[in-house]
Formats: sequence, structure tokens, C-alpha cells
Amino acid sequence: DVPEGRIAIEKLEPGDVVESFDPHRGLVHARVIGETVHRDRALLRIVLDDGTELEATPEHVLLVGEDHRPRAASTVRVRDVLSIRTDDALLERRIVSIEPSRTADVYELRVTAPDTYFANGVLVHNY
Repeated sequence: DVPEGRIAIEKLEPGDVVESFDPHRGLVHARVIGETVHRDRALLRIVLDDGTELEATPEHVLLVGEDHRPRAASTVRVRDVLSIRTDDALLERRIVSIEPSRTADVYELRVTAPDTYFANGVLVHNY
């Protein structure tokens, strides 16, 4: 997510501003440092109780629970809590399903501190 809304990760370039979250300052901005493309990676589809969907590689780090514990996507379970962004705050949403999705090229995004960004509205950590 960027300040103007959602944008496909493959369209981001170094220097672009993305929405980020810092546990001490709340919603903040970070800058894209770079990205690496990984070809033909298996993806998981994670669906939240409000209908939000996130596709991620099994090793992508998600921030889970109220304390935003870093965990690989392959280790999260139905009923775990992920955070989504509203205009000015985070809301907690429960995972209702996790399933294998598809194989695709994926983009490993690297951003400045606090090393977090929102992917389709869901708070995640740098890869």
C-alpha cells in the first residue's frame, strides 16, 4: 500500500513511499530500497474474516497477534490474528482459511525502517 492507495508490488521502485507501521509511532511511511524477483514460487492464499485476501510465499514473514510476532506464513493457522490498515489505525482480523494457491513470480520488497509494509492491506515484515 502507498499513501494514495494500493499498487501492485511489481510497480514499486526504489525511493517510492509505502505505508508502514512502527509499534511506538503507529502508522508511518517507509521508502522502498529495492526488490528481488523470484521465479515460479508456490504461494499460499490467506483469507481473513473481513474477506481480505493475501497471497504469500510460505517463508514470507507475517506479523501475527496483538504484539505483531514475526512468523513465516507457513506457520500461521486458522484463527490466528493479522492486522490490516484503515485510514488511521490497525484493525485485527482472524484468519478463516489458508490454502495452497498457485505458482507465480514473486517480488521480495525491501523497505527502510521500521522494515514493515502493507501487502493488500495486511501488515507484513520485510521478506
